[in-house]
Amino acid sequence: MLTAYQGRDIEIIPPRHSYGRCAFTVNGQGPREGERFMAEHGIPAAELLANLKREIDTLDAQGPEGIKGTPGWTWLLRPGSWEVCPAPGLNSHIKPVGAPCNEDTCRRKAAKEARRKAFAAEGHPSAGALVQQLTRAGFEKAADRGRDTSGFRVVRGDLGEARRNPRRGVRVLWHTAGFLGPVDARPGRCREIADFLTAKDKYAVHYSGGARIEVLSKTHGQRTPQ
Repeated sequence: MLTAYQGRDIEIIPPRHSYGRCAFTVNGQGPREGERFMAEHGIPAAELLANLKREIDTLDAQGPEGIKGTPGWTWLLRPGSWEVCPAPGLNSHIKPVGAPCNEDTCRRKAAKEARRKAFAAEGHPSAGALVQQLTRAGFEKAADRGRDTSGFRVVRGDLGEARRNPRRGVRVLWHTAGFLGPVDARPGRCREIADFLTAKDKYAVHYSGGARIEVLSKTHGQRTPQ
């Protein structure tokens, strides 16, 4: 039996014996190259065809959201509806043609990139760019292990109380050797850093002492009166 349904070519070969099973392919594909899928015992060709059509309808109803998986397991998908995702460093997987990838890792990366672009569009400083700027200006950067060296670190996130006064930007923290985290009683070069950034007149810089400086866009860097 050869038939076409919703852009798929379906081949079903009934068993030669009553105790056999139907063999089938969709889009010429089976479990491995040159092999056919085998239906369960007792399912006639007509019922198998109806089941395949139902699976195809369910998949098509999901639209691009239903297109994911590995390149070797695309037999139910409409030909031309998928492509191999070009994302580097990941196991080979597919995505809808002309649409975002549905795999969790790619979705997380896309969401992170969207947040980064929105952050930049609001004029907030980039943590990486600020690190480079401060390093070029001669400020020492703390080692990855906070207790090893003294120096600054830059971290990004919501500043202030997230529910009452969320302000997106970055913090410049001063780490002192021998301590796991920043200690307000040991501000290091925070005052110098705050003065340096303020003189640049590019961002809103908030510093009132201690080992933490808030750096935001001028538009979003105004504090809400308490």
